Amino acid sequence: MAAPAGMHTTMGLDPGLRTGVKVAIVDATGKLITTDTIYPHTGQAAKSATTIASLCEKYKVALVAIGNGNASRETERFFAEVKKQYPQITAQKVIVSESGASVYSASELAA
Repeated sequence: MAAPAGMHTTMGLDPGLRTGVKVAIVDATGKLITTDTIYPHTGQAAKSATTIASLCEKYKVALVAIGNGNASRETERFFAEVKKQYPQITAQKVIVSESGASVYSASELAA
């Protein structure tokens, strides 16, 4: 088994309006580095942008995977704005299916 996008540090964004956007970063080997929750869609866009930019810089994030569930489009627009505000952020964005994550989260293994 190999990483589908190669050996890159990746940030995952699980979109959410009311509950916030969950953030997770894994290193090139798939090891979890850090997690956070931001609230870009509830009046905290500036603070959220600063958080995303600092995480991208600190961990040299190469890819940002945004889930295709609720608030996906809003989160995609938010990340595009972060890249405009912080031109040093060079991470590429991809939209990913959340269907596998939903199945996993309801499993005994996840519990």
